[in-house]
Amino acid sequence: MNTEIHYGQPSYTIKTDMVKIWVSVRCGHLTGTFMHGEREIFPYMVSPWWNEKLDEDTLPTLQVLRGDYFCFPFGLNAEEYKGVAHPLHGKTANNCWDLSGIERADGRTTITMSTDLSPADGHVQKIISLRDSEPIIYTNHRIVGFSGQSSFGNHPNIQCPDKPGAAIIDMTEPLAGFTPSNPIATPDTRGYSLIKPGTEIEDRTKVPTVYGDFVDLTRYPTPKGYEDVVQFISDPSKDFVFTSVTIPEERYLYFQLKDPKVAASTLIWMPNGGNYNPPFNGRPVAAIGVEEITGNFFYGIIPSIENNLIQSKGFRTCADFDADRPTNIKLISGLIPVESSFTGVSDIVQKNDSTITVLGRSGEKIDVPCRVGFLKEESD
Repeated sequence: MNTEIHYGQPSYTIKTDMVKIWVSVRCGHLTGTFMHGEREIFPYMVSPWWNEKLDEDTLPTLQVLRGDYFCFPFGLNAEEYKGVAHPLHGKTANNCWDLSGIERADGRTTITMSTDLSPADGHVQKIISLRDSEPIIYTNHRIVGFSGQSSFGNHPNIQCPDKPGAAIIDMTEPLAGFTPSNPIATPDTRGYSLIKPGTEIEDRTKVPTVYGDFVDLTRYPTPKGYEDVVQFISDPSKDFVFTSVTIPEERYLYFQLKDPKVAASTLIWMPNGGNYNPPFNGRPVAAIGVEEITGNFFYGIIPSIENNLIQSKGFRTCADFDADRPTNIKLISGLIPVESSFTGVSDIVQKNDSTITVLGRSGEKIDVPCRVGFLKEESD
């Protein structure tokens, strides 16, 4: 059935000459390794409690926590919505996923999984493709039979070295940036946050903190002992936008591409030892979530649908779904080697139908086999 035990979880797996992925049967969390010559690079965070016995009431998505997973609805979902109690990040991040099939044709390997939302609300297909000789993961979540409004998001978590500023965080210039109206963590809830709440971010290199100074969010990790989140609004006039994490000392660059007309924002989650609730208990550190979402921070479905600060500024925090028309939510993820002198990404552009070019801040031009047209295709 193409399953392996990966960090303690039975996982579906496919591979090509350049990429191998694992998708956990429980919760559908994806991790992968990228092969470049003799180098195998595994960029994803895996929770430090992956092999620990946890309390029975620990949510499945926290038990499995690793890599990239799909959230529908995105966020805490603390309140019932239309009589439905959605778990943290929705059923898609907590359910088991059934294998529908694996196909290989024309140099492409595709795995398809499915999970039900509820008897009345349809299901979600997880369709992931790899292509020979491409260091790319093509992910599509197809929502079928669901009507109404909801938040949603892809939730990739990347592991950085535990050294201040070891990673360079770049993205297509956003239209705006915001900190949450309330800190994600406070001492009375067994956590600590650094970034000043209720702030509009005008400069990613100079974001106000609760101490009256500033923190540079173009580098990560930020100071240890805090958990923070910020949200940046993507420019919907672009055909696609990027988010990237460069780790010069490990000589690689991880990047994501999305359609900003679908996923309206990039949310950056920074769990750097500031959450003392179990199973976190001050762990993990130096991990970063680069989450491509349509939502109102981490608050969940109701705060994303109802009027909120981001909506009042003219930006989307929820999407409309039609049961008679499947919705495709796509993400391209990739990883390439770079020199230790690499200083970050100024842009990622399409060169042709099968190639993108990564433009470095020091003048580098790195061609990467990648079919960015995938983001606009109606179906796979």
